[in-house]
Amino acid sequence: MARPLEFDPDQALDEAMELFWSNGYDATSLSDLLDVMELSKSSFYQSFGNKKQLYQQCLHQYRNQVSKKLLADLDKAVSAMDFLEDLFVSISRKANTPKGRRGCLIMNSASAKAPFDQEIGKIVSDGAQQFEKIFYKAIKRAQKEGDIPSNKDPHTIAKYLVSSRSGLLAMAKSGSTTEELNQIIDVILIGLK
Repeated sequence: MARPLEFDPDQALDEAMELFWSNGYDATSLSDLLDVMELSKSSFYQSFGNKKQLYQQCLHQYRNQVSKKLLADLDKAVSAMDFLEDLFVSISRKANTPKGRRGCLIMNSASAKAPFDQEIGKIVSDGAQQFEKIFYKAIKRAQKEGDIPSNKDPHTIAKYLVSSRSGLLAMAKSGSTTEELNQIIDVILIGLK
């Protein structure tokens, strides 16, 4: 009979996700993971498999958490354009903080791991598509609200917003200032009208 788990798997997964997000996959050792997750090697392997399997779970966790937050923010926003503006401005607002300089875990993986690993590439692609669906929903709402012309293709704009978000996060990661990012955000938002 298997022993019951003596730790919170979701909390351990969150801790691992934060570590991968801060350090990247290659710079995160098994020892680092065991320390932050407060697990023995046997508990780690029994609960999460190996490092790569844990990383994949962390990517899914990140995508689900970000998607849930974006959808909740969109639902409570006064307008879809307010949601979009708040989303992009929040990136520039956090640009000079340690967390703001981590980028997007999904898109960090797109360049660091996806080209060399088909399974991770699929997770990254699925994550980008998930974000695109949320932006599509926001665009359709903004078109109904009259803030984005109805003759603009919402699929294309959604892809544009995914790439814009990724680019802004990458620029924040590389040291761009809040002021520089705000200037780019102005251009992004003008492009929607």
